[in-house]
Amino acid sequence: MLKPLQLPNVPVLLADESAFVRRTVRAMLIQSGIRQVVESADGGDLLIKLGQFRPELIVMDWDLPVLDGPDLIDMIRSPDTGAFGRTPIVLMTSRPTPRLMEQAAARGILMVLRKPFSPKVLWQRLAAVFEPHSPPGATPAPGAPAGGALAV
Repeated sequence: MLKPLQLPNVPVLLADESAFVRRTVRAMLIQSGIRQVVESADGGDLLIKLGQFRPELIVMDWDLPVLDGPDLIDMIRSPDTGAFGRTPIVLMTSRPTPRLMEQAAARGILMVLRKPFSPKVLWQRLAAVFEPHSPPGATPAPGAPAGGALAV
């Protein structure tokens, strides 16, 4: 049986058009110790939820309806419109093309996950976001950079 890595219980905003994907990823997050997960089905709703909820991590699909990944990330990272410029973002996509990877890297994205992915892969990516910067048992500072390259 796969034993989940215990991650800090940080608030997470999870955005994907598919309710099945959101439910699956939420279950993976909960298994790893993350209990505060707010879901969005599209980019417009994600922006609304950002106004109501202060996530320390955003896990989102690149191809969201209403507002897609590049537009959302630009808005989230904008010093004029967002207080979430340093919040780590992990992207999910079923098509991690070289162009997408370049666009994500240019926007400061920490990790890209190719869908479908296993719980182990998600936990490893989240550990790379949180654990290198924290002493054992400590919660990392919001927006702490991962210090690593993009991964698929």
